[in-house]
Amino acid sequence: MAENIEKSPFLADENSCTGCGVCYNICPSSALKMEYNKEGFIFPVIDGDKCTKCMGCKKICPIINTKLINNNFTKSVYISWNKNIKQRKFSSSGGVFPILANHILNNNGYVYGAIYDINMEVIHDCIDNKKNVGKLSGSKYVQSNIIKIYKDIKTKLEDDRIVLFSGLPCEITALYSYLDKKYDNFYTCELFCHGVPSPILFNSYVKYFEEQAGKKIKNINFRNKIISWNCPCTAISYFNKFPYIRLQAENPYFYWFGLHYSVRKSCFNCIYRREQRNADISLGDYWGIELIKPKINSKNGVSVIFINSEKGRGLLDQVASELYLEASQFSDVIKGNKYLLNNFEIPKERETFFETWRQFGIGELIKKYPGLSTRQRIKNKILRSLLPKA
Repeated sequence: MAENIEKSPFLADENSCTGCGVCYNICPSSALKMEYNKEGFIFPVIDGDKCTKCMGCKKICPIINTKLINNNFTKSVYISWNKNIKQRKFSSSGGVFPILANHILNNNGYVYGAIYDINMEVIHDCIDNKKNVGKLSGSKYVQSNIIKIYKDIKTKLEDDRIVLFSGLPCEITALYSYLDKKYDNFYTCELFCHGVPSPILFNSYVKYFEEQAGKKIKNINFRNKIISWNCPCTAISYFNKFPYIRLQAENPYFYWFGLHYSVRKSCFNCIYRREQRNADISLGDYWGIELIKPKINSKNGVSVIFINSEKGRGLLDQVASELYLEASQFSDVIKGNKYLLNNFEIPKERETFFETWRQFGIGELIKKYPGLSTRQRIKNKILRSLLPKA
């Protein structure tokens, strides 16, 4: 891990760079490499001996050259969920994404999204079989490494294969920038983003729980609905061991994320928090739906869908029969998803948080930032009684 990332006049600075890696993929002289900084976030670093100063990295950077693809389209907004109750229960929200993914796969296409790899690191990968859709489903709450998929996606598009890419707003814009042309066979699905936590911090978290349990982790579900969508749990699945299930509010990792301690610096001044969206379709949780539509049973999850392009409209029309759809308003969605439009301030504790982790490790970090107040612990003790016993 690099202690410091050297600044370059050709690249976005450390406060703005999203780590998308599009510059790494476009460099003709292989003068760029991707390294992790002291907070565990990935950044491009230029090798001065190889760099020819062609400025390709600067020209393609979506932060330096802000690009909005669908900014003139009048969006449609929907309350939605998957009519298949099993898929809905096992998804983070209302289970809309599996329907989109299965439709693409049924048409001999490919779907790209974030998965846990064999080392429990989060990367973007490709699936071509419906049995693997579950790997892409579920919120991962860590920055995914997407640097290896750009060329693969372009190759498939040039071969006239249908491709669906699921990712965050910054990732989708970087991919559009790399492709530099419109493809009729390319669809993008954007997930509502609160910010991305450090991948190396996440790795430390995984290793800590593996050491505590004496077993390897095979999956982490940060949004388990064993109680309900509105009261999610963290379920850590081990090989040959009963899962660790705790209320999400009792998970220190999620507490750090909620207070913005662990998120990337660029997330504090994200340029994609706006009503105009780049993706064909945007998906997220319809938080606050009980105030807008009190008669809706939200226990198993409710999604919000934005249709941001004609292509997105066409895709939704093809799968509409598998979804509950009800027209809604952007102004209602914002009431429970304020970070779609608004950035948050850098917490004063953030530097101390990362310094504690670097000096003393994840165990000490959990002790110093456990998360819950006494009142919350009492409330959670009652809720915890609803969880299955090991």
